[in-house]
Amino acid sequence: MSSQGERANWTDPTYRKYFIDLCMREANNGNRSGATLKPTAWNRISQELKTLTGKSITPKQLKNGWDYMKRQYLTWLKLTMTTGHGYNSTTRTFDWPPERWEEYLKDSIGAIDGTLIHACIPIDKQVPYRGRGRGECFQNVMALCDFDMIFRYVVVGWEGTAHDSRVLTETIRNSRNNFPIPPPDKYYLVDAAYSHTRGFMAPYRHVRYWLGDFRSGGRARGREEILNHAHAKLRNVIELDDALFAQYENDEVELESGHGNQNHTANAINSSSMEDQNYMRQLRDEIANQLFQTSY
Repeated sequence: MSSQGERANWTDPTYRKYFIDLCMREANNGNRSGATLKPTAWNRISQELKTLTGKSITPKQLKNGWDYMKRQYLTWLKLTMTTGHGYNSTTRTFDWPPERWEEYLKDSIGAIDGTLIHACIPIDKQVPYRGRGRGECFQNVMALCDFDMIFRYVVVGWEGTAHDSRVLTETIRNSRNNFPIPPPDKYYLVDAAYSHTRGFMAPYRHVRYWLGDFRSGGRARGREEILNHAHAKLRNVIELDDALFAQYENDEVELESGHGNQNHTANAINSSSMEDQNYMRQLRDEIANQLFQTSY
C-alpha cells in the first residue's frame, strides 16, 4: 500500500458508517490500544474499506479520522448539555448567534480526575501504597484533559492512600509544578472528591451523580440532580480518556488509611477563600436553575 492514500471523505454518511462499524467491531474484539486502536486493527480497517468503497486510505489517515470524529462527538455532547442549546434534530445544527458561541466557549475548559495505577514499591515503603487485605500497591495518578480528549497535565507518584483533593492541593501549592490554573472566568469539572471553589466546579453532594445511578434509578429529578447529571455527562470525557489506564484501574480498592471514599470532604485548596467558594456555589446554582427551568 502506498504511504500516501487517497483523500478520505468523512462527510459521506455511507463511508462514515462503514468506518464506524469497522472501528466498533475492532474495539469490541479487544483491539483497543489506550484511547485508540492497535496498528493491526487500523491495517485491517484500511483493507476492508478498500474492498467496500474502492478507496485506498492509509492507517494513519484512518486514525486521524477517528480523532476528528471523536472531537466532533464530544463537542456535540457538550453543546447539548447547555441551556437553550438550540439544537435542531432535523437539520442537525445549532442555531446560535456569534455572541452566544463566544459566551458558551468561555466556561468549562476541561476535567480533572484521579485513578489508581498498580505500582512496584520497595517492601519497606509499601504501606501507604497498599490496598487493604490484597497486598497490592497502587499510586494515585491525577490527570487533566480538555474536551478534545487530550491530556494537558498529569501528576504521578502519589501514594495510593493519598486523597484526590490532597494531590491537587499539593500540586497547585508548589509553583514549580506549573499547574495550569484556569483564568478567573473559566473552570475545570471535578467530582465530589475535590473542593468546590473558583476554577474547580464539583457536583452537589448527597444527591445522585454517577451516570450509572441515573441509568438504574431513572431520570434526574430536581434542580440539583439535573445539574449533577449534566455535569457527569460532560465530565465523563476524563473517564473516556482514562481508557489509557483502564487495564490498571480499580475503583473499588479499599485503602488502609480509609481515604478511598470519594465522598470524603477533603481540606480545601489553601489559596481558596470563602469568597471563591461562594462564587462557585452561586454559579453552580444559577446553572442548576437554568437547567431545571428548561427541563420542566
